[in-house]
Amino acid sequence: MAQYTRIVESNNYPITIDEAKSHLRVVGTFDNSEIGSIIAAATATVENYTWRPLMEQTWKLYLDSSEVIADIIINKAPLISVDLVQYYDSDNALQTLSTDNYY
Repeated sequence: MAQYTRIVESNNYPITIDEAKSHLRVVGTFDNSEIGSIIAAATATVENYTWRPLMEQTWKLYLDSSEVIADIIINKAPLISVDLVQYYDSDNALQTLSTDNYY
């Protein structure tokens, strides 16, 4: 079964605290922490519901060794790049697939 693990989260959110405060008509810095928490929670909710990261992130995809793989469909769009593809061979040695073998 395919399993996604986020290994690097984005340092940014789709909206800044200042943008949220402007929309909410909040003045001052007293509520910054709470507004930041609301932005983080809303971002996580949208990403979990849509299965789409809103900001750039790094993910690992693990596939069960019993799966027969012809095509791997990555369920995280928009995909920016694939850093590497690794697998364990019949001797249980970790191998890295040449970039010539996937696109």
